[in-house]
Amino acid sequence: MIMDKEALFFDEVTLPTAATLASSSYDLGAAGLRPGMGEMVRLFAQITGANAAGLTNALIQVVADTVATLASPTVLYATPVVVTATMVVGYRFNIPALPVDNIAEQFIGLTVVTTGPAPTGLARLSGGIITGDQNLQIGWPGVAAETGFNR
Repeated sequence: MIMDKEALFFDEVTLPTAATLASSSYDLGAAGLRPGMGEMVRLFAQITGANAAGLTNALIQVVADTVATLASPTVLYATPVVVTATMVVGYRFNIPALPVDNIAEQFIGLTVVTTGPAPTGLARLSGGIITGDQNLQIGWPGVAAETGFNR
């Protein structure tokens, strides 16, 4: 997996308590551009520190917004809800490649949504844009291959 510091949305952040935490954003340059210039843009979110005990569950959302702060984001994709027993160090949320034609806003990022009381340990998360990873799902659920998302 190849990562770039400028393309990290989360870098070892502590999971929030029953809240939504927005990441930093990545500027696509302008609204309506094709991210990745026709290549798949892969995203990842991974638990990098235990322990998430205390939280009930979490999910990751891929979001876009017209402002860098992601103040009122549009949710492009949400992972299934993951229970905390699954969120051990190294657990990766299943996030498909970003669609190449479907970003109407200039900034993209991730949000993590949690439920439950405060974690009893330092449950941490890292996530961002990556290249060179063979373990991620390709394409968006329900999108046909001929749209260009699954190349």
